Formats: sequence, structure tokens, C-alpha cells
Amino acid sequence: NIVYRAAELFMQKTGSPSGVSIEIEKRIPVAAGLGGGSSNAATTFLALNELTSAGLDRDTLMAMGASIGSDVPFFIYGKAAWAFGRGERLEAAEGIPSIWLVVCNPGVPLSTAEVYGNLRIGLTNKRIQYTIPRLQTVQQIARALENDLEEVSERLCPAIRDLKTSLADLGALGVLVSGSGPTVFGIFETREDALAAGERLKTGIGVSFVADAGSL
Repeated sequence: NIVYRAAELFMQKTGSPSGVSIEIEKRIPVAAGLGGGSSNAATTFLALNELTSAGLDRDTLMAMGASIGSDVPFFIYGKAAWAFGRGERLEAAEGIPSIWLVVCNPGVPLSTAEVYGNLRIGLTNKRIQYTIPRLQTVQQIARALENDLEEVSERLCPAIRDLKTSLADLGALGVLVSGSGPTVFGIFETREDALAAGERLKTGIGVSFVADAGSL
């Protein structure tokens, strides 16, 4: 369990003589591509740092987090960010507008390891120059959506295609698989649009909810 590993690593690094009892109350689906495990690990580092008065700074906690999961540093960072490397190097993403999402999960788990195991991406042996796009409007963000894992996730979980179609039909500006799936999200221009779409999606799927991306 990644939370156990986070707690064990923290105790080892800080030399804390005390143990800790951790209880997890899951409020999102398991194996859903929503970063639940990584965020739990990040919360463990942050909570133990406060509870033990260890006084470790954010960079130190992020480095510890990176050793057990590529996404853990992002949740320790705690705000919108551009990710580099394997996701452990972060840079603040300034000027990102408020984004309303409808998040849908078909109610079936999808193993991250299985998705990555079926991913076939050719490696490059040359340096690629990449410029971070300017994303100042919801429309620009919707047009920039991309996820290399999406094709594999759809193949392993065909229900993803139905969710994407439903969100698009309800007026989503952009639709994408979250992480390794099977959760799908749609971007909507306003809170009212998102709430209306979310209400219509409540029946016939596993889990759906509406969220402001800034609150996730």
C-alpha cells in the first residue's frame, strides 16, 4: 500500500521513534485514474510532517514523494502546475482560468499497470524542442487536451467510448480520459452547463460528479 510506504519512508528519513495509525476513507472510485493513491500518499507526508513537527520543507517532501510515485510530488505541490521528467519536476502554471468539469466513471476498475503494459510508444533518440502552450481561456484548454494512454484505456474498457460520446453530446468543449482511466471528464464553459450535464448523466453510469478544477 502506497500510504504505508509513505509513512514508513517518512519515519525512516526523520528518525521518528513513534508509530502511526492511518485510516483511509475513500470518496472516489478505486483504480479510476484519478490519482487517489498518489494523493493519499502526499497527504500522509504532509500530515506526518505536521503531526511530528519534523519541519521538512516542501521540496524535501516532494523528493521523498517522487521516490514512491511519480504523481505524489504534484499533490504535495498543491496547485496547478506543469509537470516535466516523469512528472516529478513541477513548475507553477500561472493564469489558468477556472474550469468546470463533469467527471464520470463507468463503475469498473482499470489497472494502471495493465494500461501501461499495453502502451506502445516509440522512443526518440533526439532532443525535442517543446513550448508550453498559452492556456488563458477554457476553450484553449479544451482544444489542448491530450492523453497518450487514452487509446489503450478505451481498448481495455469499451465503456469509456460511451462516456466520451455522452459528454460530447451534452455540450462538453473537450473530453478526455483521466490518467490511465477508466474515468472520463468533460470541460464545460460555465457552472450551470456542467451542473445540467451532470444531472442528465446521473442515471446509467457508475459514478458522476461536477467539480471546479480549482477544488480538486
